[in-house]
Amino acid sequence: MKIMPDVVRDQNLLVAKPGDNARHVAKAMVERKISSILVLDDDGKLIGIITERDFTRCFAVDGMDGETTTAGEIMTADVETLSADDSAFSALELMELKGFRHLPVIDADGRPLGVVSIRDLYAAVTRESRRVMAKTQTYLFDDRYNPDM
Repeated sequence: MKIMPDVVRDQNLLVAKPGDNARHVAKAMVERKISSILVLDDDGKLIGIITERDFTRCFAVDGMDGETTTAGEIMTADVETLSADDSAFSALELMELKGFRHLPVIDADGRPLGVVSIRDLYAAVTRESRRVMAKTQTYLFDDRYNPDM
């Protein structure tokens, strides 16, 4: 099971530029009901990510001003990323190991293809596990297996 297309499909990504106003970025995230936004350079390459945690740290803890703070000031730079061919299992392992809830998926040129969340990965891994279990039960018990008995 690969990140694309098994987990991430046809996302309409919300992106920001480093100079964008942080309050406007937060408002766009709320309006779209998403919890992360990718920050791109002028060439469309990924240079950072902003999550709800970043906003909490910057505004609630560090006391930054939402009107004067830019996306570039609060983004997490040097972002760990996935490729479309990475497996959902390895992505989930990385997220658990590093404590991430979101990981950008990029192409070979560093341009974003999507964002995968830990929720997306758990759902995909659960579906795959159920599929494998059903296939195994069918193989072992053939038509004699009835889970409702």
